[in-house]
Amino acid sequence: MKRGLAFLVLALALGIVFSDDRPDPVDRYVASTVPDAVPQPLGKALRVTSDALQPPGLWIAGALFAVAAMALRGRRAGLYLAVTVACAVAATAPLKEVFDRQRPTPDLVGARSLDSRTSYPSGHVTWAAAAFGSLAIALGRDRSRALRIGLGLGAAAGTAWVALARIYLGRHYLSDAAGSVALGVGLALLFGALLRPR
Repeated sequence: MKRGLAFLVLALALGIVFSDDRPDPVDRYVASTVPDAVPQPLGKALRVTSDALQPPGLWIAGALFAVAAMALRGRRAGLYLAVTVACAVAATAPLKEVFDRQRPTPDLVGARSLDSRTSYPSGHVTWAAAAFGSLAIALGRDRSRALRIGLGLGAAAGTAWVALARIYLGRHYLSDAAGSVALGVGLALLFGALLRPR
């Protein structure tokens, strides 16, 4: 439970640090260079991923994750995953209002992002970290260390893919993605400690 709370505090701290609308040098560099570094076929796959996770896609994907957890580990695991994903999605809108950080500007990302909504935290990345993280926790509980490591690496890879998609499309800064990962992982760890999926 302490680790989950620590990640949630980290997410809030990052939101405070990056809540001004001036991106730091690392955010500026990543936002302006990632699109040129990504090959076109990979860019198309990143766009498909991002588009698929627009509502209702992320709700459908979350439900599928919960069903998978339930089928593989029982009702309690499915409930854990459903609660974690629902809380992750529900948390992003109010936090966006609190931090009110603007999305990357056209001077940094060109025409890739003309979205005027707020940026921190990323709903997509928060969802990914919570969904993949809680699935790894649910499936890895009481399993071998090697399996838990493999599930954790898979969760990290899935989350990183979604984060890269949002950065590539110019919807979020790297710091938005980092704070969103902290938020999603924090929720997965917190609810994992509270609900103890079997």
